[in-house]
Amino acid sequence: MKSYRKSLAMSFILDKEVTEPALKEMYDRRKTELRASHILVRLTPNASPEDTLAAYRKAMDIVGLLKSGQDFGTIARNMSDDPTAKNNSGDLYYFTSGMMVKPFEDACYALKKGEITSTPVRTAYGYHIIKITDRRPNVKAIRASHILIRFPNENPTPDDTLKAWNEIAAIADSIRAGADFGAMARAHSQDPGSAEQGGDLGFFERRRMVPQFDEAAFNLKVGEVSPIVRTRFGYHLIKVTGIDSIAPYAAMKDDLRRIYQRYRFSEDYRSYIETLKKRYGFATDSAGVSVLLALLDSTKTTSDSLWHLLPTSEQAHTPVFSFFTSGTSKQAAYTVDVGSILENLEQNQEFHNLKLTRENLRTIFDRLSETELINYRTRNIEAEYPEFAKLLREYEDGIILFKAQQEHIWKRIAPSDSALRAFYENHRSDYTFPDRVRFAEIFVATDSLARIVEDSLKHGVPFDTLVVRYTSRSGMKEKKGVWDLLPVTENDLTKKAWTMEIGEVSEPIKFLYGYSIIKVLEKAPARQKTYDEAVSEVASQFQEYRAKKLDEEWIQELRAKYPVKINEDALAKAFSNLKNSYSGKD
Repeated sequence: MKSYRKSLAMSFILDKEVTEPALKEMYDRRKTELRASHILVRLTPNASPEDTLAAYRKAMDIVGLLKSGQDFGTIARNMSDDPTAKNNSGDLYYFTSGMMVKPFEDACYALKKGEITSTPVRTAYGYHIIKITDRRPNVKAIRASHILIRFPNENPTPDDTLKAWNEIAAIADSIRAGADFGAMARAHSQDPGSAEQGGDLGFFERRRMVPQFDEAAFNLKVGEVSPIVRTRFGYHLIKVTGIDSIAPYAAMKDDLRRIYQRYRFSEDYRSYIETLKKRYGFATDSAGVSVLLALLDSTKTTSDSLWHLLPTSEQAHTPVFSFFTSGTSKQAAYTVDVGSILENLEQNQEFHNLKLTRENLRTIFDRLSETELINYRTRNIEAEYPEFAKLLREYEDGIILFKAQQEHIWKRIAPSDSALRAFYENHRSDYTFPDRVRFAEIFVATDSLARIVEDSLKHGVPFDTLVVRYTSRSGMKEKKGVWDLLPVTENDLTKKAWTMEIGEVSEPIKFLYGYSIIKVLEKAPARQKTYDEAVSEVASQFQEYRAKKLDEEWIQELRAKYPVKINEDALAKAFSNLKNSYSGKD
């Protein structure tokens, strides 16, 4: 129980004081998207002090040039170590929280539009001088239609571009005069993936399209048609038909958590540990470390025998880590001694394969000190966070109840094969397969991509080939998109598949967070299960039946042994008070 309490407390406090605040910050920041330009003075993470100083001085010189009024883009092209700056003048385009490294993001969100960082920002890539060129409310995605007049190749001549311009300009004039955008797209657009759908590209997020198209589309309001936009493909007219707003925090929390745990948590965790060290006056005792090193065999791991010498009583009680929480006091409030460290090393599976070399011991000491710091932080967590005390109490009560149920119920359930077969025969009608269907699926994120897949199918490209090329559902490329037999009522795809013929291929179907094209492989009508097919269900229901019966018998025994008396007057008064509180009466 003590071990569980430590584990639960560590998880709880890290979530409460590290993860949860960071997730809320990410969400709040995601309501705003930024556009920034930067100038990079490159520096490796492990650069020498001399190289670091030289890079910092260069960065400060650049800050000085900017303060004197020189153009940011010009300096970025000429002085930035970011190779893309020569073409984009340092422009990083639009981004939001979770897309840049944390120090860079923090600096960006602290700036107003048009502001430049007054001092260089250090990241793993070097020093950055940052300018915010736009701040705007963020949207999750937009839905747009477009009309494309293509260039004949990637290097069009002036005559090619003029011809395309005249054609798109005539279409734009017709739309301004009242022509329907969708009808004009079907008649004139040279994008085969969207023309038949009136130019509809479906919903797409920022950065999914080429920059010129993306910027023009995200600057439009619903129903608005863009000016003529040039990209490497040709000339476009764009019409926004819908906007998908940022989801509520509760709906985004899991996705934010995944991003945070993968890219941000480790850095925030290290900062949190440093904060705890300062708060609790954490110190490592060099004498204790020396004693510990003398006891360890650097050629062995803790899973080997005789990996350490037996310490004397004095050695075992020598402090290794100390907490001086009172600040000025020279008396440690709490210590972790050599004996505790040896015990921890022996019990901790994390260290069992590490040889006890000085280099590995640095890692081990860091991990042990982190654990001790968090344990110390959570020593009175029940008083500070009542919800944790409740969580722990529920677990303790659950353990007691589980042990009692195990003794009185679960140990007494031991179904034999004959008992299960008899139970199956008495309940045969309960074990049936419903109507089921098996199909292969190509799943893509956007309906524009789904239309490209559909067009390829119409031109004879094999379904299996397109699954491997396009499907984005995890683990399904290896299975060629094939699902096992599923009940017809499982979801919208199974319902659709049941209405189709074997071998038939569907049109794109809007499903969950994307679009699916399915091919029906098998249709299996409802039937009764054999005993072998149903045995797991039979065993489960038999155990449930027996457990319920034994539970009822046990409860009756407890009622007889420990009679319960209900104070009806107190109960009535409690419900009366509850009713009055809801009605607003005193």
